[in-house]
Amino acid sequence: MKTKNSAKRVRVITDSVAQVPSAIAQQLNITVVPYSVTIKDETYLDGVNLQPDELYRRMRMEKVIPKTAAPSPGRYEQTMLDCIRDGAGSILCIVLSSNLSGSYNSVKQAAALIHEDHPDVPIEVFDSKQAAISEGFIAIEAAKAAMSGADLTEVSSIARNAQKKVGIVVSFDTLEYLALGGRIGKAAYLLGNLIDIKPIITLDVDGLVDPIGKVRGNQKAFEAIIDHVEKMTAGCSHLKLALMDADATERAEALKALAVERLKPNELITTSITPVMGAHTGPGLVGLGYYYK
Repeated sequence: MKTKNSAKRVRVITDSVAQVPSAIAQQLNITVVPYSVTIKDETYLDGVNLQPDELYRRMRMEKVIPKTAAPSPGRYEQTMLDCIRDGAGSILCIVLSSNLSGSYNSVKQAAALIHEDHPDVPIEVFDSKQAAISEGFIAIEAAKAAMSGADLTEVSSIARNAQKKVGIVVSFDTLEYLALGGRIGKAAYLLGNLIDIKPIITLDVDGLVDPIGKVRGNQKAFEAIIDHVEKMTAGCSHLKLALMDADATERAEALKALAVERLKPNELITTSITPVMGAHTGPGLVGLGYYYK
């Protein structure tokens, strides 16, 4: 990889959905653009003046259904300008799956506007086809390469390779919030909660929500999550896991214990489920994100 002056390195931008821990974002110089979350006509910025845990507590207490929105083209444009003024020589924007959000189009619009005034600063927009920490893992790997002096082509290639080796799988605790949001009928919600049904979902290769089953009870849900990760990472030499939860610390700790026992990860970090997912599925969600080599 090429060695560059630090001021002219590739700058990696991602969104708050990626759940990159703030310490890691700071260490790797990753710029995070927040999504907005609206609760009762008041709009907040994800991770800025609203933390995920606070959102989930309000959902439990107030039974609110938040609305989420991708950053505007103008916000992305300003973020890119700030990076250029800070000395970025090129920019890689890694965004939430285009099949889940309009963020990809917003970034493309912003990049086109920046190009008019700064044609000498290459900008690439990368559709992660992922969400939550699996998107974050891609951004982290790209930023590591950028910090080492890789150019935009090399950093983009590393992001593409990482994209093939990441994923998430989560379990709902309750169908209550899907019912409150009108996404399932009340009868289905009542029946599902009565018999303790836990839907298990992941994302497919196109970045679309992919239901992979439903089980009864927490223990079977944890086992289904770990079975899926085990299947997807079979034969790997290095496994990095992220434990995710939405105001469900006890369930997350139980999942963590089982994951460590069965999957034996080389690295394990903890993060909160992004509000963009949790706003629809509600608090109580737990899951694992993975990146393997």
